[in-house]
Amino acid sequence: MFRLLAAFGSTSPGHYGRVIDDTLVSPHLRDILSALTGFAYGAVLSRFNGDHVATVAYLCDELLVQRDLARLDTADLEPGGTP
Repeated sequence: MFRLLAAFGSTSPGHYGRVIDDTLVSPHLRDILSALTGFAYGAVLSRFNGDHVATVAYLCDELLVQRDLARLDTADLEPGGTP
């Protein structure tokens, strides 16, 4: 996980891509994804001062927004730009 995070901030051209490629074929991919998920969840949780209920509510709201945005991307727009 820390290798991915450090590579993400790297200024070396192509470094992050190589690290991602290595990670995707790693036998530890599941563990790496779990660690990254926990790390990200902890960051969001800290935003809500440790309130798990508020954190999950926020994440669910964000999922709904993403779903709605995805629908807009695929909607046929009328000439006036209205879906």
